[in-house]
Amino acid sequence: MLVFIASVCTNAQSLLRQPTDPNETCQKVWQDYKKADVLWKTGWGLFGTGAGMTVAGCVAWTSTKYSWDGSVWTNPAFSIMLIGCATFVVSIPCLAVGQVRRQSAMKIYDDYNCLPATCEEIKINYKKATTLWKTGWGLFGVGAGLTIGGCLAWRFTGQGGVPPEEQNPKATAKHTAGFTVMIIGAGATVASIPCLSVGQTRRKAAESAYRRKCSSEPPLTFSLQSSANGLGIAMNF
Repeated sequence: MLVFIASVCTNAQSLLRQPTDPNETCQKVWQDYKKADVLWKTGWGLFGTGAGMTVAGCVAWTSTKYSWDGSVWTNPAFSIMLIGCATFVVSIPCLAVGQVRRQSAMKIYDDYNCLPATCEEIKINYKKATTLWKTGWGLFGVGAGLTIGGCLAWRFTGQGGVPPEEQNPKATAKHTAGFTVMIIGAGATVASIPCLSVGQTRRKAAESAYRRKCSSEPPLTFSLQSSANGLGIAMNF
């Protein structure tokens, strides 16, 4: 008796969770996903900006702290480093909350089978995700190359210990250019991370949706069937 009552309660609770209008629920979940996605992307923007400012401020502060006559707290490079650290810290809750909400929305989206209307739409989504994924790899390669090249140029063109009046202007220009290239490369590398992550996630989602909805190969099944001549195993495909 207790088992029967528990079963009835479970079924009733399951029915209460079902939406009265699945299409309306799917639309609401998709809106929630887009809002969470904006928050997540904002977190990555803050992360990249904060990381770039922190690295740039740290390098600039390290190279000027011995020649700065004022307080450490009034050093512009040190201020940039602090602002970058603060921006970096602010990005963490944005990334965490955004990702949790995105995953929650996508789970509901999958549970109610809120797939695109047509297989062609799934293919388009896959192509867009692949383009974003390839863009991420392009940014990563360019950013890594610029970062390494700029770091080497900045490192080997410095004139530490040489009095300002004896420094070579061309070497100073190369030193500054190397530092600039290094920062641009670091920024491109950081920007590649969300492109790779989002692109790969969407590619997998499109592949899964295509297999579930657009697979042209029906599953192969076996069943036991009877006829006037007796019993036999039938293969269905």
